[in-house]
Amino acid sequence: MTPDPSLTLWHWCAALLGVAANASATLPLMAALALILGRRGHAAFCLAGAAALARLGLALSAAWPALVAGDALVQLSRLPDATLARRLAVFFTPAGAGISLSVAVWCAGMACAFVGLRACARAAAALPPGTDNYSARAISVPLAALLAAAACALAAFALRNWPFAGLPPGMDAWRAAGTVLKHAFRAYFAALASGGAVGLPLAAGAARRGSFHGSLTTAEAVGGVRWCAVWAVAGCLPQLLERWGVALGLLLRGGGPPVPGNPHAVLFQLVPLALLTLACTAWAALLGRREPLRMLPLAPTGLALLILAVSAPPALALMVR
Repeated sequence: MTPDPSLTLWHWCAALLGVAANASATLPLMAALALILGRRGHAAFCLAGAAALARLGLALSAAWPALVAGDALVQLSRLPDATLARRLAVFFTPAGAGISLSVAVWCAGMACAFVGLRACARAAAALPPGTDNYSARAISVPLAALLAAAACALAAFALRNWPFAGLPPGMDAWRAAGTVLKHAFRAYFAALASGGAVGLPLAAGAARRGSFHGSLTTAEAVGGVRWCAVWAVAGCLPQLLERWGVALGLLLRGGGPPVPGNPHAVLFQLVPLALLTLACTAWAALLGRREPLRMLPLAPTGLALLILAVSAPPALALMVR
């Protein structure tokens, strides 16, 4: 069956929106944890870095509503004799409640991220000159706001998949909640790869300039790069291991196509997987090398490889159709 080119192009756009949405979901958590590190030193740097990560997350925040609403509209467009008003009305029915509520919770989370951003700026302005650390009370507001933003993003992941139209046969509410939450936590953890990948060019740019709303020491520049790299590797490594297992299983199947009806299944698995492996290798090099500041070009390279990895399946679908 020949794939629909317009549907394939939407899958391409959805993959790119997914990278931006995942980064926007996890950057507030990365910022909140960076604030905690400032209690032990480099207070001004941690406040400025947390604010920059939160600001970047806000800049990408429109990706999630565009992704979930666009995906729903594409699915509804395949219904015969459905007018635009009828399609939009689905968002206010139990079947579409997951989409509407997830977008609403997401917007609430981004409002929390904005509060956290402003609170970081106020805390930085109130920091006495030369102060190297701060108390827990000094960061209580930005920390709580950023953690609330991360919690709302996780809730948006879960609400999108909650069966508001009715529980599946043989499944009670507790079992459904466990399944949905397990999927949401897993997706959120994997999204850390996008957060780290998007944050890395920001940290690399600050390290290259030697400033981040204030002069940076070499230790701070290295710490900022490694902070983003550790989250990129942590989010990417588990899914890499799982996907390599699936790909090797397809390769080792004997006789006939790896997947019935899809002779290109191995190609669709291996090309994005190889690109994602190269991206993880670039992030791991920045994390593990003694002098990562000499390898700053790997920061945008890793992000570019991640974008190519998520773009590869729809691109291959267009080429082999």
